[in-house]
Amino acid sequence: MYLILRVFLVLLPLCEPFDVSSRTIITDQWAGTIRSNPGSMYLKNQEYEWLIKVPTGGKYIELKFTAFSTECLYDYVSVYDSNEEETRLQLAAISGNLRPLPDLISDTGQLFIHLASDADEVSLGFIANFSVTICPNNCNGKNGSKLLQRMLPRQGHTADVIGDYLYIFGGYDLNMVLYSFKRLYFPSGNWSDVPIDTDCAAQLPKGRYMHSSVVYKDSLLYCGGFLQTREIGGDCWLYNITTACWSQYPDLPVPVTGHTATLVPTGSVLLFGGLTGGDTDHFSCSLYELDLTVRKLRWAPVTPAIYKCSEIRRYGHTAIYDPGSGSVVVFGGIVPIPHVRYEKSSDVLLFMVKKKVWSKLKITTEVAGLVFHSAVKLGRFMVVFGGNGYRETQNMHKESQQCFNPDTLIFDLGCMDWVTQLPQDATHKLATLRYAHAAAVYQDSMVVVGGFNGQPRNDVLLYFPPREECNVIHKVCV
Repeated sequence: MYLILRVFLVLLPLCEPFDVSSRTIITDQWAGTIRSNPGSMYLKNQEYEWLIKVPTGGKYIELKFTAFSTECLYDYVSVYDSNEEETRLQLAAISGNLRPLPDLISDTGQLFIHLASDADEVSLGFIANFSVTICPNNCNGKNGSKLLQRMLPRQGHTADVIGDYLYIFGGYDLNMVLYSFKRLYFPSGNWSDVPIDTDCAAQLPKGRYMHSSVVYKDSLLYCGGFLQTREIGGDCWLYNITTACWSQYPDLPVPVTGHTATLVPTGSVLLFGGLTGGDTDHFSCSLYELDLTVRKLRWAPVTPAIYKCSEIRRYGHTAIYDPGSGSVVVFGGIVPIPHVRYEKSSDVLLFMVKKKVWSKLKITTEVAGLVFHSAVKLGRFMVVFGGNGYRETQNMHKESQQCFNPDTLIFDLGCMDWVTQLPQDATHKLATLRYAHAAAVYQDSMVVVGGFNGQPRNDVLLYFPPREECNVIHKVCV
């Protein structure tokens, strides 16, 4: 279970208890350069630490990476604002060949850097310059504080649109699990707290991340996810935007995280897959239904006519409903592979709602397997954005290694095949790299919120599909 949690977004980074092979304390320098292992690669199964303390008269420590390369998803450089485990805040958790590299600032008088490697691949590590100042960013005031006030940086949250509002719930910021419940009013671009009438609910849901969400009429249904204690939750909560009330709904049959929940036209929610935990890693292939149209609510197991659990179990996937085929369309996720540990899947699965049958599509166009991506339905297309596409079989020193998928993928639901990767210029790719974000549809656009790219993000992207290219796609498909 712990390896899975470690791979799981680095939302709660876990490291094996290795001995610290190198510890450096810097106390009398106003500026300098740190190299993970000068002249060579860092070693396997090791921990390296650097602690920077400001000299007298200093206050802020700024860290700028100039080079970075580690084994994606397994060897992490974690940066904290001090080395006091009980009180420190984590500023970043960086892995792979991340670009652009984040610039970090600590205002506690300390900066603590920790590199942990596992028993597999190694790489060149990192080079970083640090400087001590009396105010951040050369006192120019451009530290993003206004943007941070609008929405807390987060990953593993949900995003849903009702009317002209975008609702964001939960998430993780590398230091704590968030209850934070915010909404964005599109016409003005203003963020605000979602109003809560505490008189109509004896309890409120706990903060969570990697949970599911569904819009049903004027309500939002949230289920499962990781809780603050690293426990996997099995509770469900409904928020009604008209009454501003929370109400608790029936618990899931089993606690689950990294699953999907999809509303189908009958008024039922179909919950699929995820990680259920326990003494060993457990990838779920279970499908449950909650009929929201009846008075007596309960989750009921759905038993498909023919399927193999080993072929459909996964977590960190996406699911949308396609009315044309009457199916829930599932893409990607992490799947267990014998003797290989885990693999990012490129499978596209269909669950035919009326027939209760699973099928795996035979796709003629290959795409990379992805996990922690997003998928929305825009017209006749499923649009897939972001995600992690690193495969452990790749040579980690090749340029092709991707901790973050830079492409936007288009899947045509009419011919059930991938038809294109939308071109993006290099600058746009660097600005949008992320996984563990959330996405929703507003009018004719995809809204992407937050996510993780070494640090939790707090930006909002609007993606408008190019009409001319969609016409070309349609002709090619037909």
